[in-house]
Amino acid sequence: MAGTDDNDTTSADDWRLANVELVFVTELVGFEKLAKELLFDGLEDGSIRWRCRELAVDESPDFSVNPPLVTSLAAARQFFWHRATHSRIDVDWPSYRAARVGPVIRPGSDGKGNNWPIFDLRGSATLKASLVRFHHGDVVNYLVALGLMPRPSTPAPQDTPRATPPPPLPPQEPTQPPFEGPKKWQPNEGLRWLGETMKKYPREPGESKNHWADRLYRDHMKKDFGEDIPWSGKTLRRRMSDV
Repeated sequence: MAGTDDNDTTSADDWRLANVELVFVTELVGFEKLAKELLFDGLEDGSIRWRCRELAVDESPDFSVNPPLVTSLAAARQFFWHRATHSRIDVDWPSYRAARVGPVIRPGSDGKGNNWPIFDLRGSATLKASLVRFHHGDVVNYLVALGLMPRPSTPAPQDTPRATPPPPLPPQEPTQPPFEGPKKWQPNEGLRWLGETMKKYPREPGESKNHWADRLYRDHMKKDFGEDIPWSGKTLRRRMSDV
C-alpha cells in the first residue's frame, strides 16, 4: 500500500529536502547529532510538517481479528516520526529516504481532536518514505521558539522614484522562438506524463497490460525523464490504474 503527496498545493520553495534542512540546523547549533534530535523532536510533536514523494506500508494485514491488524496510510503519515522503544526510525540523509520499522499502528482518538498512536504488537509494519522534505518555515519557527535563532526580520518596502517611461520602440519583424528540444519532464509530473503517454501510445491489439507498461517504461519514460526517472517499471504498471 502506498500513497503520494501529489495534491499538496504549498509552494515548492517552502519545502526543502531533508538533508538540506539538516545542514541548515547544523550550521545554527554546531553539531549534526543535536540537529537531528531537534528535527526529530519537531516532527514528532507536529511542530514541523513533512512530505514525501511516496509513502509505502509493507505489512501483512489481517482483517480476521478485531481490531484488524492493518496500518492505514493516514496513520502511517501522522505517526511516522513518533519514537517508541519497540520501533526504529532510520533516515538516509544523502538520498532523502526514511524508514520506520515497528508494530502495526492504529490511530487513537478521544473524539475531541486529540489523537495518539496505538501500537499493536500482534503485527509488524515497515513504512518507507522517499524524497523526504521538511517545511522550512516550520523549522525556523521551531528554532525561534526554542531560542536557538532570532526571528528573521522582514525588510520594509522602500519608496522608489517613479521612472519616466522610455520612448516606444519601433515595430520589429516577428522572430521565431529558439528551438529548445523536447520537453524535459520533472519527477513530480509522473502521473500527468503517464496519462498523456498512454493516450499517445495506446495499447496495441493482443498486447497484455504488462507488456504495454514495459513498452512505455522502456521506450518513453527513460527518454522523457533522463536521470530523474520517478518510478520503477513495477510502479508504473501499478499507477496505470490511477489514470
